[in-house]
Amino acid sequence: MEFEEILKTIIKSRNEGDLSIRISLRILENYRDRLGNDYETLISELVFLSKVISELQQQAELLFEKGVKDSVTKLNSRAYLDDKCSSLTEEYSLAFIIGDIDKFGEYNKKYGHVQGDVALKIIAQQFKRAIEDRLVRDEVAFVARYGGEEFCAFIRNYERDLQSLQELVEGVRKDIETLEIPPVEKYEDSGFRHRTITIAAGIRRKKESLDDFMRDVINLLRKKVEEGRNKTYLRK
Repeated sequence: MEFEEILKTIIKSRNEGDLSIRISLRILENYRDRLGNDYETLISELVFLSKVISELQQQAELLFEKGVKDSVTKLNSRAYLDDKCSSLTEEYSLAFIIGDIDKFGEYNKKYGHVQGDVALKIIAQQFKRAIEDRLVRDEVAFVARYGGEEFCAFIRNYERDLQSLQELVEGVRKDIETLEIPPVEKYEDSGFRHRTITIAAGIRRKKESLDDFMRDVINLLRKKVEEGRNKTYLRK
């Protein structure tokens, strides 16, 4: 096998995902005598390429992370949520949940934005975890930061009824109600430790547009949050 053919074999193997750089090095080892001085050169090039590929992969992962994850809560970002919606337009076995942290503006004002960010992240992750812990069968949750102190979730493959959804979001509400938020500094009172959340949810109707569905549930939250906080509301 000639020098050019050896390279083609390695490149083809890597493109097909069959071999790693390490295995490519083993291929070269088999042709060490035939390659002569070119052997060491190729080894150096492959090691260099391996490092470059590793660095590029890390950079790509970081860019992807920045594009799809919210920097504070580590939930999916609003931009990624908007993009995700395009793939849900034809899905009708779908539940939508949106929650708003109660009086979070007052919390931020009293304890500062650093403490506020800690609370946002802790509550957001509990919101996500509490939903995922209550999924059944083939259900899959996509959880995102909707904006400010609001988080939302789509549950795909949702075949249960409204009563089951009520129980699910009520469980989420209770989990957040009892969640303890750590302090970033000493405070004169303990009000920083807990926040409550108001949640609205609904199940998509047949032939209902995704925009109308989301708008209905979001408007329900906006309306009901002024009537009573730390509660759950279902779109009938």
